[in-house]
Amino acid sequence: MSEVWTGYQTGDFVRLIVSNSAWLVVDHKETYYSRRYLTANQTVAATVSTKIITWTNVSEIGNTWDNTNNKLVTPTGMNGYWTINYNMAGDGNNFQVGPYLVIGGTTVIKFNVYGHSGQGYMGRGSTSIGGYYHATSAQAVEFYGSNYQTSSYSEGSHVAGGNLSETHFTAQFNRIY
Repeated sequence: MSEVWTGYQTGDFVRLIVSNSAWLVVDHKETYYSRRYLTANQTVAATVSTKIITWTNVSEIGNTWDNTNNKLVTPTGMNGYWTINYNMAGDGNNFQVGPYLVIGGTTVIKFNVYGHSGQGYMGRGSTSIGGYYHATSAQAVEFYGSNYQTSSYSEGSHVAGGNLSETHFTAQFNRIY
């Protein structure tokens, strides 16, 4: 058995064995992690979903964030799982939008914040979505805000609050062999 270090931070490794002249991975730890928050408030018009942009980096390990297109990209040549926690909050003065997550161009989870302030429905505060999602090589993870109203009242545009304690996400990628 041989052990080889690889990855982006101290402690990352891959442990291999040779079996019938083929290298097999028996254990590994590779760090791919991103934590960001929305830099400034972003307004989402009524009855639409809008991609959330202008994220501020808090921590980035493994270079999976695409700054130009505001998305995470699954490392090339890898398959695995993203563990994601995405929190969407209003700015304290406005009704919020709901978090909406897209992986590889497909909606994987969407939370709508419904209602009108006079109806007593939830509309201010924060909402989180999260989970463990499979992704294949180079698939993108994109963060959206959803503003769909189901009541007869229209609140119009809503706001994704932008600062560290409001709209933010953490994401970690775990490679599988």
